Amino acid sequence: MAQSIPSRLFVRVSDALWHLGALVCPAVLAAFQMQPTFWEIQARVPGWPSDNVAYVWLIYWLYHALTTGVSPFWDEGFYYPQGYPLVSIEITPSHSLPSIPLTALFGAVASYNIVLLLTFSLTSYLTFLWLRALTGNRAVAFVMGVAAAFFPYRLAHGRGHLPLMSTQWFVLTLFAIEQYAQSPKRRWMMAAVAGIILAALSSWYYLTFAALLFPAYALIRFWGMKVKQLLRDAAGVGLLGLLIVVAFALPYIVAIQSDASERVRDLSTIMRLSISPVEFVAPSRLTWWIQPFVNVIPWYGYHSVVEDVVTPGFTLLALALCGIWFARKRRYLVWSLVVLATLAALFAMGPLLVHPDNSPVLIHVPTGLWHVLESVGVIAILNALLDSPVREIALEQKALPIPLPYVLLYRLPFISSMRAVGRFAVLMNFAVVGLAALGLAAVLARLKSKLGGNSAMLAKSASLFACLLVGCLSVAEYWLSTYPSARLVERSVDRWLVQQPRGAVLELPLDGITQRRSIYARIVHDQPMTLGLGGSFPPQVALERLVIQILEGSDLTRTLCQWQTRYVVLNKYGWVKDEDLATWQQRINALPAFKLRESFSEPRYQAWVYTLECDAASP
Repeated sequence: MAQSIPSRLFVRVSDALWHLGALVCPAVLAAFQMQPTFWEIQARVPGWPSDNVAYVWLIYWLYHALTTGVSPFWDEGFYYPQGYPLVSIEITPSHSLPSIPLTALFGAVASYNIVLLLTFSLTSYLTFLWLRALTGNRAVAFVMGVAAAFFPYRLAHGRGHLPLMSTQWFVLTLFAIEQYAQSPKRRWMMAAVAGIILAALSSWYYLTFAALLFPAYALIRFWGMKVKQLLRDAAGVGLLGLLIVVAFALPYIVAIQSDASERVRDLSTIMRLSISPVEFVAPSRLTWWIQPFVNVIPWYGYHSVVEDVVTPGFTLLALALCGIWFARKRRYLVWSLVVLATLAALFAMGPLLVHPDNSPVLIHVPTGLWHVLESVGVIAILNALLDSPVREIALEQKALPIPLPYVLLYRLPFISSMRAVGRFAVLMNFAVVGLAALGLAAVLARLKSKLGGNSAMLAKSASLFACLLVGCLSVAEYWLSTYPSARLVERSVDRWLVQQPRGAVLELPLDGITQRRSIYARIVHDQPMTLGLGGSFPPQVALERLVIQILEGSDLTRTLCQWQTRYVVLNKYGWVKDEDLATWQQRINALPAFKLRESFSEPRYQAWVYTLECDAASP
């Protein structure tokens, strides 16, 4: 009895260490991959100044809205005085709500970084739980969980797409489905629906992916189970989940309906962000081991370091093939993962098969056969599915594009607003890691059976070493040579604006990086902005950008006065060319109502502040 207590304690401590490792190891590795961001956690964010700055602002704005009582869905300070509906971008409640106490304690930048770091830990940990349920092998589950946290897809979108980093909720759903398949209890059905809800509250893209792909996965995984119990457990929980999602989605649904024509993506737009078959195996051009060869590999000339990075890596693909073969007797499990991976890959390729440069793959048809296809209505059907200019190219060249299943979906309501369909591949990645775990577990079982007769300790040590080797190979295969970061700190001009009377601020030049940094600056100075948030300017304010772009004539001055613009900040960052700066200065100096008020100089930054005297501009 005295020996059994220490034995049980050892087992519990050992199990706890596996759990702790699955949480801590990926966070530590992520901190090293994304350095120097996490050594300056309150002053830097990973990636170039782009959508990451917008999500820092949204984290701050939700905290500000809840502490002041203003609407979290509307900000009058952007595109002042018109205001801006924040439903035009994703507010991501599953990130913003947990970040509220973090923002109160550490600020919006640190809060963003902590939430981002947590996605690595949670993706790894929930993958660990799921794959342990699949394989019964903690070591396999651990290394595959860490690998999943560092999927190239995640490292690519970690530069700024915070909503897409919440892959942990997909894994929660997969884990809960597996637990329900093994032990059909209602709590696991509730957990599966909770995962879909949290994924939806992270990104509306992820709601679409889950709605289209998880039913097929669950149908195969639950095959042979009692239908009556399954429907009873799924109906009530599913209805509750639907109500929760609709409650959060309602403002977005209203926004989509109000400008539906502006949100519908045409075929050419979708094809530009579709995945070609090559990209399922092509690593990111920023990966350390592929970087020396990118100039001699043709398709890297068209390769986006964000949207085209979808490969699960050669190590996992090889192990997944092993899993399909060695675990073939577990047919419902294997086929559910195979179907999930296949559907996700097909949808990621978009409505038409494309080349690496995103042009459609065309099959040239002889004239005689073309007339036959016209007579039987095939060409008419194709014309109905396509739009210009793809249809015009096909008709002119008498060539047929290769339609894929998504061509039947891209015009449906809500789905028609999706642009980056290549993101479907995230679920292909998790299906592959599930199959790879089955493959690695099977290989280790065979290794153990061969060595077990000689020494159980030797067999166990060899298995652990093999797992460690696979984990190191996977993460090394994904590791990026550099990971950019953007420094977000208050400027001397921001401290000056804090002390000035209220008035809209126009920051120049109009390049994307300068405009993104100006969004963060508003957290500091709290003045409204003539321009504002959003990856693209809303249609209703397109005139503002055009007028400012020209920046000439008395009409411009009167227009800015109508917009209550009071301060014009001309910025000289390192990326602003001297000739562009001189052009802006020349335009401003030609306008009598613009008076130079202050100038500021910091290391690698200068700013000139002009005030707009609207009384002088009046006729």
